[in-house]
Amino acid sequence: MKRALRLALLSTGLVAATTVPATATVSFDARVKAQRAIEEVYWRHRVWPSQNTMPKPALDVLMPADAITVKVERYLKQSWAVERIWHRPITRRRRRGSA
Repeated sequence: MKRALRLALLSTGLVAATTVPATATVSFDARVKAQRAIEEVYWRHRVWPSQNTMPKPALDVLMPADAITVKVERYLKQSWAVERIWHRPITRRRRRGSA
């Protein structure tokens, strides 16, 4: 699954093939675009029940662009709150340790 996610992000041009410096900042629009790519990977890998005779709807029907934007805003607010509680920024190393 991680490989599929990385491939999806690479194909959208949101993640470079090389490592991004830890100090690099990502714009809000780029974060939304990346989250959209992640949601697409999740949706493509979701099994549609055979009992459901309706065709699998497009991701846009179930998760419009506004919902993805709200999700990114929530992630940023939660990250900010954790940084305030810990009194230090969330680093890539800490994110890996918690995943």
